[in-house]
Amino acid sequence: MPSEDKFQYLIQAITPGTRAASLIENFPPTAQNYPKAIELLKERFGREDLPVQVYVRELLKMVMKNAANERKCADLTTLYDQLVTSTSIRYTGQRSLENLMDFLRQEVNGEEMMSLALSGFGCQGKVKRDVANSMRNDIPSASALIYATQERIKCVFCSNFHPSQDCGKATTMTREE
Repeated sequence: MPSEDKFQYLIQAITPGTRAASLIENFPPTAQNYPKAIELLKERFGREDLPVQVYVRELLKMVMKNAANERKCADLTTLYDQLVTSTSIRYTGQRSLENLMDFLRQEVNGEEMMSLALSGFGCQGKVKRDVANSMRNDIPSASALIYATQERIKCVFCSNFHPSQDCGKATTMTREE
């Protein structure tokens, strides 16, 4: 197919009023300009890392929202569906995106199974409250951390908690004791 025809197909395929359309409109539709227009479109809109960054940001927004509210399985399912439909056509064969999609698929399946199991027993609200309460009650304070890291040495002479060489009772004891 001649490059002039390809250029005409490109002009017809681009949505009018978009940034890509305004970029293409700057080129006269000639055979010499078609490769230049394609190269410029690839340079401006063909970044393969950008969509992955957008989806990772969407994941982070969802995580932050779920941390503030109760976690909803529907949000994860919706995001996964959006990722599948928008990326499957453009990015087939890319390893990192495939790994991300596999991970999300497993997460969605796990969330759906958990939601189904909890709703089947009629205890979904109670479990969420119990988990939230246990997380709140189990958070250790700094004093607990310091206490746990200090070594508690028991004296061999008086059975109190101090080093044996510092024991006052040991100085008054006989060798037989």
